[in-house]
Amino acid sequence: MKRLFISLLSIVSVWASASGVPDITAQQLLAQDANDRLILDVRGPDEYAQGHVPGAINIPHTEIAERLDEILSHKDKQVVVYCRSGYRAGKAIDVLLENNFSQVQHLEGDMLKWQEAELPLEK
Repeated sequence: MKRLFISLLSIVSVWASASGVPDITAQQLLAQDANDRLILDVRGPDEYAQGHVPGAINIPHTEIAERLDEILSHKDKQVVVYCRSGYRAGKAIDVLLENNFSQVQHLEGDMLKWQEAELPLEK
């Protein structure tokens, strides 16, 4: 069962990495200085409220295009995007790239891998 889960996670994560943005591991993210970067959770508000990566802001993937003005100050800074398993992150990444965000990264494994590793959550 665990092997099936890992296979599914890998397949879904390919969607986000197919956008041509680099992945960043949870360990790399946690080791970085939090200044001048944006962590973007593109899940729904209910999912976000149940727990998210510390410091992440929530803009659902379906609202990214309409709410770009909220994150324009990070257009030339690091933006790390994640969702539950990768599909919605891939959609959001596409919008960011179309709008010339230059340092977009995808959180490897998204929230599923974050929770599996029992990393800290913010509520």
